[in-house]
Amino acid sequence: MLATYNGDVPHRLLRLTISADCRRLEKVETLIRGGPLADVALAAIGPDGLGVIANSQWAGWTAEGTRNAADPRAATVALVKVPAHP
Repeated sequence: MLATYNGDVPHRLLRLTISADCRRLEKVETLIRGGPLADVALAAIGPDGLGVIANSQWAGWTAEGTRNAADPRAATVALVKVPAHP
């Protein structure tokens, strides 16, 4: 299972290994730490890797859905090649 960690910097892309009975987290591997993987909004696995939308521009909007003064930068769409599970 792949997961993004956006709660604090540096942001991360993680591979989680869950037990067969889905009751325990057995292993956590950090695949990407920091760098361009910031503020990931969407991720989808595909045949060539994990497609992600990073720098998703959430910072440029208020909770009410109006623009604020923050400059959210351009969004990034990237394909992350995920190494084979060891």
